[in-house]
Amino acid sequence: IIVKNLIFLIEYFIIQFELSYYLFPSNTLIYIHDALKPHCYKPDASIFEKEPIEIEFTNPKDEKTYKANLDPKVVMEVLSDDLKVKLGNYKKIDSLQQIIFIEQNKMGVYVHERMGNNWLESKYFEENESVFILDCAVLLKKLYRNVKF
Repeated sequence: IIVKNLIFLIEYFIIQFELSYYLFPSNTLIYIHDALKPHCYKPDASIFEKEPIEIEFTNPKDEKTYKANLDPKVVMEVLSDDLKVKLGNYKKIDSLQQIIFIEQNKMGVYVHERMGNNWLESKYFEENESVFILDCAVLLKKLYRNVKF
């Protein structure tokens, strides 16, 4: 429900203000180039400033070829156990401006925002607080609408 609410709110904002962002749900594979070990993740939602660049790569684990997108501006995920690993890898994406992690068992959103060469973390826990995803203000009580804890 949280991801559905998030996508609805952001899509509404993009359409209402006629912004040129591209919003993708969780089936979009994001490629993170790392000279030592490339990574791929499927965030619950991602936003691109321009039409995504798609690449093909071969996964050495299963030797299958996959398609993934480069250069997201924002990635959003409901929290999982591998948060610290993902956070470090996401920060390697030069185009990325925000990394947003959302609690699923309680109300809480963690926003990591690029500020030059540094990252600033902001935390939100109150239903009347708004999280800014790019220029879109998302009220926590709307994000968590119909979610039972």
